[in-house]
Amino acid sequence: KHHTRKIHHYHYCIIIIRQEQSTMVILTKLSPLLLLWHTTLASKVVASSQPDFSVIRSLQPKRIIPNNKNLNNNNSNNNNNDNSNSNNNDNTNKRKLDQDDNPESYDDLIITLNCDIQFLSCLTHPQCSSCFAQMESEDIDWSFVAPDTPCTTVVNVLAEKSNICTGLTQNTDEMDMFCNTFDKCVIYDDIGDDDDDVGDDDGWDDEDGGEFLDCDKLESCEFEGFKSQYIGDGICHEFIRGCYNHAICGYDGGDCCKDTCQNKTEYAGCGSDGYSCRDPQSELCMTQKCQDTKNDSGSSTDDGKNKPTPKEQANCTSDETVYRLLQFDTFGDGWDYSMTMNVTKQGRSNNDDTNMIYQGKLHQGSEGVEYICLSNQPSCYDVKLHGGSWGNDISWQIKTMAKGSGEVASGGAPMECNFPIAGGNCENTCLGRPNIDSKKDPQYQAYHELSDCIDKKCVIQQSICSDDHSCIPCMTDVPPAYCIANTNYTALVFCTQCNCVNGFEESDRIEFCSAKSRGKAKEDDDKKNSDSKDGDGSDGTGNKDKATACDSEQRKLGLEALSLYSECSNIEDTSMMTLFEFDSDHFGLLDSFESCASEYLQNPLKNSAMACMKILEDAINNPAGTVNHDTTQNIPTEAIKVMANDLLHNGHDFCDCSSRATEKCPACQDFIRFKTLLYESLDACNALDEIDCGAWQEYYLPCKANIEDTYGQVNFNDNKQCDFVMKSRCGNVGPFPSFRRLDCGTEISEAAWNFYLDYSSKCLKMAPTPKVQPAPTPKVPVPVPAP
Repeated sequence: KHHTRKIHHYHYCIIIIRQEQSTMVILTKLSPLLLLWHTTLASKVVASSQPDFSVIRSLQPKRIIPNNKNLNNNNSNNNNNDNSNSNNNDNTNKRKLDQDDNPESYDDLIITLNCDIQFLSCLTHPQCSSCFAQMESEDIDWSFVAPDTPCTTVVNVLAEKSNICTGLTQNTDEMDMFCNTFDKCVIYDDIGDDDDDVGDDDGWDDEDGGEFLDCDKLESCEFEGFKSQYIGDGICHEFIRGCYNHAICGYDGGDCCKDTCQNKTEYAGCGSDGYSCRDPQSELCMTQKCQDTKNDSGSSTDDGKNKPTPKEQANCTSDETVYRLLQFDTFGDGWDYSMTMNVTKQGRSNNDDTNMIYQGKLHQGSEGVEYICLSNQPSCYDVKLHGGSWGNDISWQIKTMAKGSGEVASGGAPMECNFPIAGGNCENTCLGRPNIDSKKDPQYQAYHELSDCIDKKCVIQQSICSDDHSCIPCMTDVPPAYCIANTNYTALVFCTQCNCVNGFEESDRIEFCSAKSRGKAKEDDDKKNSDSKDGDGSDGTGNKDKATACDSEQRKLGLEALSLYSECSNIEDTSMMTLFEFDSDHFGLLDSFESCASEYLQNPLKNSAMACMKILEDAINNPAGTVNHDTTQNIPTEAIKVMANDLLHNGHDFCDCSSRATEKCPACQDFIRFKTLLYESLDACNALDEIDCGAWQEYYLPCKANIEDTYGQVNFNDNKQCDFVMKSRCGNVGPFPSFRRLDCGTEISEAAWNFYLDYSSKCLKMAPTPKVQPAPTPKVPVPVPAP
């Protein structure tokens, strides 16, 4: 039975699977969103003469998690008038299956909806979408919480402390939808966990689908699903399937290296989706092969045999000895931007520069080592280290080069101390703990100074910490040492560092927060480029998705992009299912429309712009076209319909909106499918920009002639003539041409353009554009046919 998106009844489905001698019965709770998938699954399993799990694997991209595991809880939720109690029981557990309690075969049946797909479902639920919008409006950071934080706790905090999202507590369906979306898009992982668990769980099914694509064996830049418009468009297409960033395709036309990329359209600038430079001709090439080639002229091919010794690195003189300066950071992100450690020798002179032994910091990571030169004669040294912020503890030690040696000096921040070397005449006051009250350090940002911001932007994490007896003592200017082991505390610190600490440059803040959250996108990219299996840093195939997991900042940006896109498109109404099933290489008649526009641009004398416009119109009614595709190629027909309709009837606004959404949407795993749709939107917008003026030139003369034949003369003050143009296709000339922008005044005949301005001002009630906007790319002049 078909259900519209406004019906929220659940259906219970019994799936019986036979494999070898065992039979498994699974009872699942289905929403209308998942009903179609399960119906398709059941029909194909039943149709199989010997049902097995390969049938299921061939149908599902990855894992769908049922809303609940317990039927009794489900029934109580549906039938109990007091929904609050059952809903709380349902949501207090983290919405992830306990793998220890479920057989491996059950896991094979389950796929996971990505954050983008789940959020599209949320957009169709007013209270769910409103809650996310309210959090954004109030600048509340919800994207990172401690593991096992119940969603219901988050909702209660928002309602009680910030007076938002109150509608969720009154509606079980809305609460379920919000919590499903929240659990899909929030980051639960512990800060500092090195196991990113990135894997391949990005929504693509590379294990069973698609042919192996060996880029090294291609003879030309052509492969299944190849889009020529991607080459040299300013966007590095590193993470999608294909061989774009490979030598055979000129490394995406230079788009993937900062020094070779050129902006060619207004829709996306160079670096908008980052760089992944593999081109050996670029000075910025980051592959191992490039690095080895650059080092061939030097001595770096000796596997480190000629690496300078610590003493040579420190540049010690004959009367000095090299020591280790060990630096540590509890959160693994390096020392704060405001912190600089100064080590100076006492009594050398009054010139600080002359006295300076070391000046620097731990720039990244959780620990590092520097080598410093200290005197062989009795001497004293001063250490000064100011700045920092609450919750981000740092420490340092000075040791000899001998393994297992004790500390010569140690400390934290803020701190001013001195220590002796070789029997120097001074007391060692560098004894581990900071010796300056953080409240008296003007460069240090203490908890009490940040509390107002924390109460507002980190209200979720702060409230959860306040309800944890072991976390409460940590919310002071000098937290106890054990606090670093409390996950509610570390979540609060993360939120504080990313939202409340002052002085960050925006780029530094983004990198700082990205490094702390699960994705560690920058580090993952570097690792993939250096660890890939072939010589140029590529994996040699076009099948492996290279997108990293999304960090907390990217998830927030991705949801903002989805919300923005939904405002100018009805994509969320019709395309939720196709978002996680479609083949990104095939967009039906939209591909045909783009090819037509490209051919027209190359030779407008032999091709017709109106023929391309007709393909766009056909895509609304027959999105797949007549091309035969096998069962593994799921064309997103509903998405094609929506995009074609928006392009044909509201091209200017739709393309502007798509451009803004593309700039905001990150190229990471949770938003790969949405990003692919955005790329397709921009491709179609570029195609429209190539033909819009030419199409109007072709449309103008026969339309004008038909009006004159029917009404005697053109007079758009007559509403009948306006209706004749729009509703009767101007005597079946064809679809009314859409415009990417109204910039045709210098590209087509004056008579043709004046005809449009007259029509738009009187029939569309649009004022003429004050001045001609420059097109992003030069266009071939459109030939003017003879009357």
